Amino acid sequence: TDSEKHKWATGVGNELILSNLKKLLETFPELPVQVRTPVIPGFNDDETTLRNIARLTRKNGLKKHLLAQFSSICRDKYAQIGLPFTYSRFELAPEKMSAAIRIFEEEGLSTAVFPDLHY
Repeated sequence: TDSEKHKWATGVGNELILSNLKKLLETFPELPVQVRTPVIPGFNDDETTLRNIARLTRKNGLKKHLLAQFSSICRDKYAQIGLPFTYSRFELAPEKMSAAIRIFEEEGLSTAVFPDLHY
């Protein structure tokens, strides 16, 4: 939800992602769209960011948001595009994922957590 933060982490802003989500929902309103977010320690696991993500999901008319445990499996992808991977030593504490679930539920969304979906 924060384009500058997204640009810092990926090299590009998030405008295209948000535009594509909007177009997808407008063009195929009957399509069951699933939004998924990896919960990354020190990047998007704070309450403000999680609430903003949940509110964006709800604002787009969706009722469920999928959360994924973060892992460092994407380290090679960062190397391939020449970006430093600064999260290699982070592990998401179970209480952080529990807090994320609570935040999404407080924002009126159901959630599912996929511990075997790693980013």
